[in-house]
Amino acid sequence: MECINTIDGNLLKKLLISGASNIDRNRTIVNNLNVFPIPDGDTGDNMCMTIEHGVSEINDLDDSNISNMSKKISRGMLFGARGNSGVILSQIFRGLSDGLKGLEEADAINLADAFIKGYERAYNMVVNPVEGTILTVAKYAANKTKSVVSNGTSINDFFRIYLDNANDALKETINQLDCLKKANVIDSGGAGYVYIIEGMARCLDNNFEVADYIKDYKFEREKYVVELNKDLKEYSIISVCNGEGLRDLFINTGCDYIIDGGQTMNPSTEDFLRAFDLVNAKNIVVLPNNSNIILTANLAKDLYDRANVIVINSKTIAEGLSAMSLVNYDDPSFVDDMEEAIKNVTTGEVTYAVRDTVIDDFEIKKNDFLAIVGKNIVYKSLDKYDCLKGLIEYEVKNNNKEIINIIFGKNIIENELNDFAEDLMGSIENIEINIVPGMQDVYSFIVAFE
Repeated sequence: MECINTIDGNLLKKLLISGASNIDRNRTIVNNLNVFPIPDGDTGDNMCMTIEHGVSEINDLDDSNISNMSKKISRGMLFGARGNSGVILSQIFRGLSDGLKGLEEADAINLADAFIKGYERAYNMVVNPVEGTILTVAKYAANKTKSVVSNGTSINDFFRIYLDNANDALKETINQLDCLKKANVIDSGGAGYVYIIEGMARCLDNNFEVADYIKDYKFEREKYVVELNKDLKEYSIISVCNGEGLRDLFINTGCDYIIDGGQTMNPSTEDFLRAFDLVNAKNIVVLPNNSNIILTANLAKDLYDRANVIVINSKTIAEGLSAMSLVNYDDPSFVDDMEEAIKNVTTGEVTYAVRDTVIDDFEIKKNDFLAIVGKNIVYKSLDKYDCLKGLIEYEVKNNNKEIINIIFGKNIIENELNDFAEDLMGSIENIEINIVPGMQDVYSFIVAFE
């Protein structure tokens, strides 16, 4: 492409499609940049689906006004945001839209200012921003680029400069977070962002063919707005989970609506907004049950004005079920009780490794079973039941846990698990084990310790 000095709405559209195409090509690479070598790396998928929502919003739009185009892109990504990385990405483009507001077209200086607004918006969205993430990459690239662009900088050069700076920041993420350094990986969200910027820059250099990428995504929010329940409720509870057993557990303990999702399948902002409409309540309590879903739930909360939405910061299924045990619609303070309940639960998980690596002195081989508590691997084994035993013994010994609720996933034979639990209670004093069918993916066992 010839050297250009300004960018209009239609060119921005083309660049966005190229950026979406490039991260789509590389989504598996981004997914695999996972600190833990377990099958839940979904950053690439989340970022792809988020930006694809933006693409779907402008598929049929022909508008040279960059302010109008960026506003449409922002709207699409806002409603399509999934996972922490997707929400942050949507906020970067929302801030970018704010920076381009009122402009017919933009030059390099306008773009530099807009990208600064982009990372500032994203930082403000995150309660406790952490360096060494996509936030750092966006901040460094924007500030560094702003310091060198001038009136004579072309749009082509702007994106080359921005991409170089983003790459520099991405390489440094491995030294900014201990977890990345231990796993010897760069930040996955930052990598996804760089792939998007790379796609935009290469489009300007005629290195990408993007026309075939435009997919037939139709995500108008209107199709999700259904006739509301006639009787307005005082309280309703919405929970996120995956697996027939888990769905039944939450429904049987008083949950009104289940959003299907969890590890490797994070729901979008729009999924939450649809659920809010469906339950038709004055007060809506949300249990995300996954640390990568909380930000999306809070974004949906901020966008919704038909009810008082309360997001309980449940980071695991075990925390969500513990919170549900304290629901009491006759006493509005039950919401505070739910918040307290999740503080008293420790969650352990057993899953398998998808690659060889070394973490915390554990030499892990592909297909090893791993026991995880919080952000730590505490045991590994070639056998899932031995791994479960190691997990339980670790918590009983180190944290004096006595009540153990085991939620078992797909492909687990319940009779075998019952025999395992009976043997373990015979060998470890003062523990009580309860077996619950969850039928969840990814994790053989989710264990709640109390």
